[in-house]
Amino acid sequence: MIGTFGYDFEGMMPTELELGYRRAGISDLAGPNAIGSQNQLTALGNILWDIETGTTITPYFGFGAGLGKTKWERVTGVGTATYAGSNTKLTLQAIAGFATPLTEKLDLTFDYRYVQSGKMRFDTLPTGGTSADRYTPQSHNIMVGLRFNLWEPTPEPAPVMAKPTPPPPAPAPVAAPRGPEKFIVFFNWDKSNLTATAQSIVSDAQAYADREGAVRITATGHADRSGSVGYNLGLSERRAQAVKAELLKLGIPADEIAIMWKGEEDNLVNTNDGVREPQNRRVEIIIE
Repeated sequence: MIGTFGYDFEGMMPTELELGYRRAGISDLAGPNAIGSQNQLTALGNILWDIETGTTITPYFGFGAGLGKTKWERVTGVGTATYAGSNTKLTLQAIAGFATPLTEKLDLTFDYRYVQSGKMRFDTLPTGGTSADRYTPQSHNIMVGLRFNLWEPTPEPAPVMAKPTPPPPAPAPVAAPRGPEKFIVFFNWDKSNLTATAQSIVSDAQAYADREGAVRITATGHADRSGSVGYNLGLSERRAQAVKAELLKLGIPADEIAIMWKGEEDNLVNTNDGVREPQNRRVEIIIE
């Protein structure tokens, strides 16, 4: 049984404090004729890495380090002696698993955790005899859990849609020429998957294109300045590709969609290098 409390740094590198209690029958450790039990209390700090998949399933892996207190209670069957005592040692663990949302604030998690402590020594009862030393507690744990998100994510910027170009004045009523229409899709930091809000904006763009009989759609990806120039160029390309894929899924022909990517260039908000700016993490959709 374990409990954790942590913080997610904008979805990229969650950290958590873990308190755990594990109990095992000693027959699992020393053979079917052994009796007694082993208890272990652990206090570990964990670092996790999320793997972006563009779906509702988010794989992750990580590692942890801290202290583990292992206690033997009148263990017999290890040789001919009876052992007892407790040790507190450095404890490490490796983690791999995945999470999927159940509600906006509740995630279901499924993971594997391997825990190992340093070598320990247990004295015989009564003390003064031989000791069981060089014993290394380790365990394999399959965990199913619930993760409750206490804080709301950073609000996404409000969608921006440019106003249509007003028709020029004319002496007689004429149909106004249709100018280019712009829709802007925003992304979370270091992400290229579409949020529910972003999918709604792309759907609005597709509906407008169908209604107006558009023949060309250009999606241009951008990034903020919180990474290297080369990385941000690739990130802006992945964002443009994600918007194109959504337009294709909504029925827009591939030959009517063009994509470009500009990385850190042409920011909506000018910032210094390294600054995370939500308005700059975007794809601009121009419909003509």
